[in-house]
Amino acid sequence: MRKTILALLTSILTISAYGQHTLHYLQNIGNDAIIIFPDTPRITQGVTSISYEVDYYDMMYAANSSSVEGGSVDFLYRDFTNSLYRRSIAKFIKTIHGKLIYKKDIIVDGVKGIEFECHGNLDTAGYYIFYRFFYYNKRFITEGIWFKQEAQRNDERLNAFFSTFKFIRKAEHNNSVWSNKTLVIKGVKYALIIILLITLIVGSIIFIARRLSAKKLKNE
Repeated sequence: MRKTILALLTSILTISAYGQHTLHYLQNIGNDAIIIFPDTPRITQGVTSISYEVDYYDMMYAANSSSVEGGSVDFLYRDFTNSLYRRSIAKFIKTIHGKLIYKKDIIVDGVKGIEFECHGNLDTAGYYIFYRFFYYNKRFITEGIWFKQEAQRNDERLNAFFSTFKFIRKAEHNNSVWSNKTLVIKGVKYALIIILLITLIVGSIIFIARRLSAKKLKNE
């Protein structure tokens, strides 16, 4: 009887600790953002990227920051960010031989991102995977959880992890983030203004030169 009670208490305490899902390790993600992990993450430093992973019970927490190098023409496309998200999700799902379940646009700290769920495999193990992708300050930033057991998008462990994510604001952003569409529109607007000013200046110079030339001829 005593052994049964002790086993039951141990089970209850284990479930209670698991349910609390404590997040306590604050991690800087490549000086671009911060997030809180349930434990000290493994850090993998690449040439242009850095990733963080924590194995916790039957889950894997992950975050990454990598540089996005594109040609000047790429960054002029109005839908560059959306295209980046689409291509990245497609590549991710192909890598894990997965299936996309859902995706939706999100905004965190004024930065447009995308959230999605997919089912896939890693090292022969199946996972329910939830991720968020962001393009910020020419960096591609991700955060997500891999569940070995079935999970839903409203899982409190997932929401708790995502809610700790915050961007680190840089001085050059002046506390605001413009979309690529806004940048293109502003660039075209300023270019037209400059062209107009140059046209007016050149026209004025030609007009004055002709007046002076005509006046000179009249005096002769």
